[in-house]
Amino acid sequence: MARTDDDSLFEDLADPDLPFTTVGKARRIRSLIRTAFAENGREVTVFSDHVRDDRGGVFGLWNVAAACASDTGGEKAWPRVVEEHVRGLLAAVGRDIFAGLSADEVHARTYARLCPASDVSPDAFGYAAEAMPGLLEVLALDLPDTVTIMRDIDVERFGGPAALREAGLANLRAVPMEQTEQVTTEDGARFDLVSGQSVYTASLTLILPDVLSRLDHGAPGPHGVLACVPAHRQLAVHVIRDASVLPSLTLMARFAINLYNSGVSPLSPSVFWWRDGTWKVVSRPGLDGETTVIPTEDLRRLPDQGGGS
Repeated sequence: MARTDDDSLFEDLADPDLPFTTVGKARRIRSLIRTAFAENGREVTVFSDHVRDDRGGVFGLWNVAAACASDTGGEKAWPRVVEEHVRGLLAAVGRDIFAGLSADEVHARTYARLCPASDVSPDAFGYAAEAMPGLLEVLALDLPDTVTIMRDIDVERFGGPAALREAGLANLRAVPMEQTEQVTTEDGARFDLVSGQSVYTASLTLILPDVLSRLDHGAPGPHGVLACVPAHRQLAVHVIRDASVLPSLTLMARFAINLYNSGVSPLSPSVFWWRDGTWKVVSRPGLDGETTVIPTEDLRRLPDQGGGS
């Protein structure tokens, strides 16, 4: 989208993912991070709240952004602050991040997490299974300064995929649903939006029945649930009860593509339909970048039962 003069108005707003600094300052910090990694021989993809390298390593931006914001030298000191931070991270990469951690400590810090299939190599993450079309369920080790996707060698070292997945799902169940709201329109479309600061908010989809219970929806029912996870910190669901499913699907499809395209911790631009434990894609980006809604005949045939979710 072309930049306008009004775009500068947003520079002084609080950054959504680094709220202690502004949008403009956060943008500069992210640029400095990319440069610092490149100068140290490591190419990374920069997201709004973390960077990811080609080995699957994920490094959060909260600490370095906070260090920049609090440095008494002001913005002139930021290149030095960022450089020192990146060199410290890369030095840590050279060591075993599991060193000193017992199996119990690793289990306590492991979370089941959604990850785009394109982000990990099957050679090193063979345990990762498809959770939804295009998205894998992986195991993440959550440390104070970084979140690392566990490799096959790490998983086997600390109990195997079954035991670690059990721990990861248990820890996921303890993640709070910080903010919930119902989005509605005049044509009867509606969905529940869950959002928060946790990078595991979208991954709550892996325990969907728990989410529905916490939203006071109870069991999903025979027609299932629509869900979208456009970014790591947002999850939207619509329990299918009646013919409002079609306008709700259209509304969710627009929401998913718009939030995904915003570039803030993107995860998936699609809307999915869950029923009887199986996920199907019911909206995806079209060739023109707009949303393509592809409801199945099963969705189209749902009777209008006159109820609400």
